[in-house]
Amino acid sequence: MLNLRERFVLSFPEKRHFQQTILLWFRKHKRGFPWREGRGFISQTIRDPYRILVSEVMLQQTQVERVIPYYRRWMRRWPTVRRLARAKLSDLIRAWGGLGYNRRGVYLHKAAKRIVSEFDGEFPRSEEELLRLPGVGRYTARAILAFAYGEDVGVLDINTKRVLLRVFLGVNNIKEANTLLSQKESAHSLRTQRMGEERVPHERSARILPRSSLSSNSFAVKARQTVDDFPEEFARFILASCVQRGKNSTALAPKGNMTDHFSENDLLLFADAVVPRGKGDVWNQAMMDFGAMVCVSRRPKCEACPVRGLCMWYRNQTPNEAQNDNIKVNTLREKRVRFEETDRYFRGRIVDMVRKGSVSEKKLSAVMAKQYQFSDKKRLRKLLFGLVADGLIVVLENRISLP
Repeated sequence: MLNLRERFVLSFPEKRHFQQTILLWFRKHKRGFPWREGRGFISQTIRDPYRILVSEVMLQQTQVERVIPYYRRWMRRWPTVRRLARAKLSDLIRAWGGLGYNRRGVYLHKAAKRIVSEFDGEFPRSEEELLRLPGVGRYTARAILAFAYGEDVGVLDINTKRVLLRVFLGVNNIKEANTLLSQKESAHSLRTQRMGEERVPHERSARILPRSSLSSNSFAVKARQTVDDFPEEFARFILASCVQRGKNSTALAPKGNMTDHFSENDLLLFADAVVPRGKGDVWNQAMMDFGAMVCVSRRPKCEACPVRGLCMWYRNQTPNEAQNDNIKVNTLREKRVRFEETDRYFRGRIVDMVRKGSVSEKKLSAVMAKQYQFSDKKRLRKLLFGLVADGLIVVLENRISLP
């Protein structure tokens, strides 16, 4: 019996072309970073799980250009996980200054200590064990598995998500995918009612990616034939992923939304299935670079895109838009509080002050009021409690200092 990956491979004749095109593009256009330094298509530098952990944690919600100098200094000072585990937390917090999200430095220190104490300095080699490390989420765990150990797993960052969703579903994000699938199921229900047809039996709905999709009516081609047919093949894939995750079989019955709900887990299974066998490391780097350089968020460079012939999102554009090298993506922007008024901003200012030396709460309160017009003492106390809980500061005898 074919597993999920094999069924998916058989159902996408275009997939191999997509893979080869992305990898060829990467050979010509790959970006150079210090955590990728070395000779060859995939350097030995990136095989070091410690370097991957440090770089990926630093890159969380931080621009690459800002990370590079911090990464270089960090690796000169703490080149191995054992050296990091022995370091003083106060030194790490000082070294992290200016990078933002200071808790990341604390998490790195805790993770290093656990790797040394529980795994004798060797990084775990399973996703489950990696996820138990402080500050390591699914993205970072899979980055280590793919880049350090060459496993064929999908690494979903904001760029790879966008590429997969646009090319294979014609949407920009998971929310749009759910909206689309819901609309198509409603249209399907209305059409079958008008035609007096019976609903598709449960057994047929649960049949996963049939061989019939191997014909010229493959997913990418068939999806453009009629609006109503758009989600059908992909819906079956989502049904398969629901089974894979062990959802109750009643969720597969064609009631309401055909797919119940398209989630991050479904997209993760989707990403796994697209990875070329034996190329998990280079593939994920290629997808990240492609999303960051070509399939960008606001103005994707569609005319320079080598896979636009496969891309459903590109085919969805009007003729005029399709000729435009800078198609603008409309996104809803919520009204946001100014960053300079957020807790995160004031937490950062407190840690910056304490980096210079210990300070009394009274002096801290006075400086915050004078320099940042922050005079809410109750809120200040709450921020201090939070920083203590996160391991970023300690308070002893009314003096605030680094750990």
